[in-house]
Amino acid sequence: MGYSRSGEVQITRANVLQVSPLSVFVRKAIAALVVYDVTSADSFEKSKMWLKELNEKAPANIQITLVGNKIDLDHRMVSRELADSVAKQHSLPYFEVSAKENIGIDDMFKSIAKSLPQTTQDKKVELKTITKQESSGYCC
Repeated sequence: MGYSRSGEVQITRANVLQVSPLSVFVRKAIAALVVYDVTSADSFEKSKMWLKELNEKAPANIQITLVGNKIDLDHRMVSRELADSVAKQHSLPYFEVSAKENIGIDDMFKSIAKSLPQTTQDKKVELKTITKQESSGYCC
């Protein structure tokens, strides 16, 4: 049942006032999730900026996935059709999830794991929890 892959999972959060060079975070990455809030049009617009940045600065073989989060909430501002259209323009997989309610999370990660290069199949993913003191506020 395992779908582990080698590498390190790093969770970063965009900060409008101070954005670190993206290449520092993705230079060895094999996958990236661009997550936006389906209840915020502004969040979706920022996700398009991150897609552009990743396309320009990430390794050529990186697996990028667009993810709409908070589908458990009623006041949706970004339609599934619009997000799916943007994902298709960039030839990306698109998932909708609720991290809070754990909806779609397993399917998303299983799909991503299956799409990763075969050379990483038999290795283990290292999950790192970074505290706020360790991260200086740049990771969440």
